[in-house]
Amino acid sequence: MAASLGNLPEEVMIEILSRLPPESLVRFKCVRKSWYALINNPNFATKHFANFPQSSTTVLLKRLVTEESGNKQNMFTFLKFPLHDHQSASVLDFDLPFDENFQYFEFRGHSHGLVCLSDLRSDIILCNPATREFRKLPPSILLLTEPPEE
Repeated sequence: MAASLGNLPEEVMIEILSRLPPESLVRFKCVRKSWYALINNPNFATKHFANFPQSSTTVLLKRLVTEESGNKQNMFTFLKFPLHDHQSASVLDFDLPFDENFQYFEFRGHSHGLVCLSDLRSDIILCNPATREFRKLPPSILLLTEPPEE
């Protein structure tokens, strides 16, 4: 007799979900409110990153695409190259859902699957390519000045 997933102890559920690919977790957020809360928990994200084996290396590209209308649009592309020969490479195109003036950006860094970008106006955007989620961070309350030139 198979037990329903809802009757599994929470520790077992966490262990199972933390070993699934990020794409599956995005879909599973819709299954139950408790799964949504669990998957969005920062502690779960840390456990998932530690448990989920690194299976690919990813390159971030920014392309300027001219549409049929003549309008130019920035397109961001993640190229995912597998570390194993039996897998194929994948391409993920997406738009940043923010200000159209976010054309000139700098890659600031990455950590635990998140990518940090900033534009010339000091807007900072965090990107999670696995879930296709983006967050524009609020302006800093710290006043930062440029270091004096020597």
